[in-house]
Amino acid sequence: MQRIGDRLAVLAQSSLPGSRSILIGMKTPRISCLILALALLSFAVPSLAHAGDGGFDKFCRTWMKKLKDRESFNQKKATVENRNGKFVMEYIGYTRKPVSCTASRGRGDALIGALVYDEIRYQKTGAKRASVAKSRPVVVKRAPVTEIFSHDGKEWLY
Repeated sequence: MQRIGDRLAVLAQSSLPGSRSILIGMKTPRISCLILALALLSFAVPSLAHAGDGGFDKFCRTWMKKLKDRESFNQKKATVENRNGKFVMEYIGYTRKPVSCTASRGRGDALIGALVYDEIRYQKTGAKRASVAKSRPVVVKRAPVTEIFSHDGKEWLY
């Protein structure tokens, strides 16, 4: 801890005009310098200090809404096939809520977000082509999906 304090003291004294005068006469210049450095950092990086995770929770909610819309699109575009006298329709859907939604610091203090949700293959069946659309979907397969996002300082990117 002394090394960090020494480095902060040198940094504050050498890079801030008049900072030497702030430290002169203080009994604990290392602590004062640390407080000064932390205060300066809070002004230097306001977006990270206030946003924390860069708004990744909100981004996850928006992304999950997009997946819900995509599921509706997938269902509308799915085709009905005749498989051995039974009519079958399959489409891809997604869980409504994410399994996890976490943001963390990567290299160079960059924000990296990981969103995990389940992709679900649904199947609808019926004795007649027209009855397939009204039938209840059955889960045929479920697989976890992890998507990684980066933050450019302003917004989350895919």
